[in-house]
Amino acid sequence: GRIDRAPLTLLGATAADRAYNGTTAAQIGAVAFAGLVGNEQLSATAAAAFTDANAGTGKLVSGNVTGLSDGASGGLAGNYVLRGSTAFTSRAAISPALLTVQGAVAADRAYDGSTATQITSVSLGGLVGSEQLGVAAVGAFADANAGTGKVVNGIVGGLSNGANGGLASNYALSGNAFTTSATISPALLTVQHASAADRVYDGGAAAQGGAVTFGGLVGSEQLGFT
Repeated sequence: GRIDRAPLTLLGATAADRAYNGTTAAQIGAVAFAGLVGNEQLSATAAAAFTDANAGTGKLVSGNVTGLSDGASGGLAGNYVLRGSTAFTSRAAISPALLTVQGAVAADRAYDGSTATQITSVSLGGLVGSEQLGVAAVGAFADANAGTGKVVNGIVGGLSNGANGGLASNYALSGNAFTTSATISPALLTVQHASAADRVYDGGAAAQGGAVTFGGLVGSEQLGFT
């Protein structure tokens, strides 16, 4: 006599959540069948994809079961045949890919009495492929005085859409603080006016300075002179 393979019906499949990677590829975690004998189980292979590659929750996944393989509790693929549709739909989440701040560049500037500085660029780690993002960042020198290689502390305040398909909604920062360095050069002064002090004749040509007015001093700051 002949033992025919038992028919199976596809009940559904579960798609796995994952982080954004720029593709629509989806991984199937479990497939449910009707028609298995007793507690026998089978494994299944499936091809599945999200409807689009972008981050989001409850995203539609469409797929097809492409094959059966032996499973637990004595389940042998050779004892079963899948009847009917092999197609299924499921839902899963694509979470934003995590980015790290790898570095930043602060602009050199002249002394102006403040700690303010401009962040000209920020390097991010974790971007997918050639995607780029806009970055809003603020920074400040540790102190206001002139010097080279001065520490600048900064924070990335936000991300925006960038080149090559980079969407800010597909990414999240795992940390937003950074340090870098830059130079505060001395502010340049000009001598606007000078006066010499009157004195009694002493046979010499030496004159004593009375007062010097400088242009370029910051705020109410004043300097002595020789």
